[in-house]
Amino acid sequence: TAGSDGGGYYGHCQRFTMTDCAFSSNSATSYGGGLYARSSASQGAIDRGQFIGNDASYGGGVYAYTMYVRDCTVEHNHADGDGGGVYADYHSDVLTCGVTDNQAERDGGGIYGKSYVEINRSSILDNSAGRDGGGFCSSTFSQSSSSGPKIYNSLLARNSADRDGGGVLLSA
Repeated sequence: TAGSDGGGYYGHCQRFTMTDCAFSSNSATSYGGGLYARSSASQGAIDRGQFIGNDASYGGGVYAYTMYVRDCTVEHNHADGDGGGVYADYHSDVLTCGVTDNQAERDGGGIYGKSYVEINRSSILDNSAGRDGGGFCSSTFSQSSSSGPKIYNSLLARNSADRDGGGVLLSA
């Protein structure tokens, strides 16, 4: 348990990389119940991670800033705010991941995307949000911008939101 960020692990460095990790039943009062990962110089990576049953205000399973989140399992996590499974901030990508049965009290039950986010070859299933975007929510969508969120070759199913966008909500 962390008093602020990174309940299981806090990493903030030039190029953050973590492989074959597991975080379960951790909590943080702010960001990243399982893992807080911030790469400040170039895009870092989290590969083959398991984030199960973690809790935070934002990013119940993972808070990722300028990160690739690849080949990960993100399930049964909870956020009091946004991003029940993953809070993807500033150019973070979710690639080949299973994001299942996560819950956010506000937006983005599975994934909350702030700034540029790409989701590719991922399954986003059975997540829920107390407000918007049960599967995925992005607050930086612009029809005229190439830097908005992108979703490719992914399955989003059985997600729910109490307000708008049971599967996906994109807003400016």
